Amino acid sequence: VENMSSFVCDNCGKEHYLFGKDGVKASAKKLDVPYLGHVPLTLDLRISSDEGIPFMSQEKYNKTSTWNNYLEIASGVVKSIK
Repeated sequence: VENMSSFVCDNCGKEHYLFGKDGVKASAKKLDVPYLGHVPLTLDLRISSDEGIPFMSQEKYNKTSTWNNYLEIASGVVKSIK
């Protein structure tokens, strides 16, 4: 899982990659382990974290790309342990 893989600018809405793009994906391939996904840092995620409320427990975020990223990661975890 690539955590804080990027951030989404509050002003322009564009995703910015501070540490490069797909580095964890390339490392996972090299190590022959599954790449489960990425979680960009977003304002909603930051606020949720600052408040100490798990992001995925808040229904108001269920249409966001971050929500979908977490679901993708969870699905990958389930597939890898079956």
